[in-house]
Amino acid sequence: MSGRLYTRKECSYSDLKGVHITGLKEMRKSPKHYKHRLAKPRKITNALAFGSAAHVAVLEPERFIRDYAIWESKYDHGGARPRNGGAWEEFKKLNAGRSIILDTEFDEACAFKDAVRQDAVAMRYLATGRPEIAMTWKDAETGVDCVGRIDWETKVDRHPAVVDLKSTRDAGETWFSRDVAKLDYHLQLAFYADGYQAITGKMPRMVVVAVESVEPYDAVTYIVPEEVLEIGRDAYRELLIKFKQCTEADEWPGQGGTEEKILQLPSWAVPEEESDDMSDLDWSESA
Repeated sequence: MSGRLYTRKECSYSDLKGVHITGLKEMRKSPKHYKHRLAKPRKITNALAFGSAAHVAVLEPERFIRDYAIWESKYDHGGARPRNGGAWEEFKKLNAGRSIILDTEFDEACAFKDAVRQDAVAMRYLATGRPEIAMTWKDAETGVDCVGRIDWETKVDRHPAVVDLKSTRDAGETWFSRDVAKLDYHLQLAFYADGYQAITGKMPRMVVVAVESVEPYDAVTYIVPEEVLEIGRDAYRELLIKFKQCTEADEWPGQGGTEEKILQLPSWAVPEEESDDMSDLDWSESA
């Protein structure tokens, strides 16, 4: 066993050194893209900001009330209240150190929270436990230092469980499974599962609570089976090995590598060849 688990009070996650799965997934495009994203992290979009607020509302309701300030989006007469000018600057000064969200965003985050906390299946995993547990460990095969942060750690039937909270447009099996594959969630889940095992010596049950980001904020709880983790594990380990090779050589090639490539059209753009086989036609009626 190697590594350590940290609560938020014990460390600042941004100060922990190591490879994050979010950055590592950039290696799927190219090492060059990984280096670029490391130097220039993605800007926080409105969707990401809402996702962060919704996570806090669900997992730490008391901190949500304490750490978020609510900006009323409209005046009493109904006009839009802009986030600029003297009133806005004064509001920011009074709420220094807190995250500011619109009243509409606050209401949405609360509805998101209520949907999860009223779901008996989700609450089997979220009723007790610890939020935002950071992890540091050394990958045994490559020796690479790894870092991760799980949304929720708990125990079910005396067995450790790691819960990942995901917002989605559709929490149904067909659509959400596409989200998992498209957004590489299975890599993240396998990475966290292996990190947790490296630290504690126990492989956790991996659980995803998928919550729709629009009304009625339906919530579905998914157990992640070993076969899904194995696919994610094979994929992230390939990227981790590539990362080590690039680090040791200090070479970070782009998608082209060092050779020219042959241009290929996608299958949908290639017209189907007309068949010359006309033996199945009945010519007796054509005379």
